[in-house]
Amino acid sequence: MENLRKYHKKLEDEELVYVTQKLDGESHKSVYHDGRLYIGSRGQWKREYPTKPVAEDIIPKIIERGKVQGLSDELIDANVTRTLDRINSWNPSQSKWWSVVDRYNIRNFCENNPGLMLYGEIFAHSHNRIVYTLDKGPIRYAAFDILDTKSQKFLDYDDFLRLCGQYNVPTVPIICKTEYSFNKILELAETPNLLGPGISEGVVVRPFKERIEPHIGRCVFKLHSSAFLQL
Repeated sequence: MENLRKYHKKLEDEELVYVTQKLDGESHKSVYHDGRLYIGSRGQWKREYPTKPVAEDIIPKIIERGKVQGLSDELIDANVTRTLDRINSWNPSQSKWWSVVDRYNIRNFCENNPGLMLYGEIFAHSHNRIVYTLDKGPIRYAAFDILDTKSQKFLDYDDFLRLCGQYNVPTVPIICKTEYSFNKILELAETPNLLGPGISEGVVVRPFKERIEPHIGRCVFKLHSSAFLQL
């Protein structure tokens, strides 16, 4: 996503735009394809649970490492026993990327819309001193985009909002719909955090209708708040 300060002339004065709060978290993506749900971060698909270690693969390495380190047979045996105990009591936690899938209706959305990739942000109660909730509860989620993987086109924002609303998938807070002017967006970037007390990271600005600009791609821009830049 490009910086609006650099490309503020790519949007036309008085063009209708959506201005949403930019969240400071981690990118999340989800899609249902060929009968399977895929969940990932920006650049990597994620397992729901970590793979259980295989004793036959690990124990020889522990023994070999112990010998290289000059450990006694007793210490090597103790390390082997501890490792086997951990493997036998294996009870992994669900990945944070998967932890939001059912709580925020992502699975339902994806299974009913195969090929539509839902993009969102996962965030804890606070990040980089931005507080999103006073409750230190589980990871939260808000969607901000939908890509049609067949056409490789993003949905217009009105269509994105309609689909998310249909499946009760939460979306990033909308600050306003307005006619574009760079000075107005500069002011809106200082809007206080809409999800919690204090400052926000800034805003994301996009036209009502998706479009591509040569050399930069999508006309979707970010603008950080001055308070965020001073953190």
